[in-house]
Amino acid sequence: MLADQFSPYPPPPKTDFSQFDNKKIVLRFPEELAYRIYDEFNLETVKREDGALIVTVWMPVDEWLTSYLLTFGTQIEVLDPPELRPMLAELGKAIYEKYRD
Repeated sequence: MLADQFSPYPPPPKTDFSQFDNKKIVLRFPEELAYRIYDEFNLETVKREDGALIVTVWMPVDEWLTSYLLTFGTQIEVLDPPELRPMLAELGKAIYEKYRD
């Protein structure tokens, strides 16, 4: 055994999530994405319904969220909040306009 001893790093400080303006986000994914959904979301936030996976989480509606949701392409449907749908549509339109030629 080695004589060297190492001390573990202390855990990071806890984040006070109450400082964020979290909203209820409800998303629908096809079951074909189960491998990714169960990797990226807590099991407690996912339920199966009518051949789809419904994910319910609380997060801020911001640029990080919209960018993340775009990584699912056309395989995601935002069920709630309604104001998130046009935000994604506008980003999709901007991407289309940039690359349509």
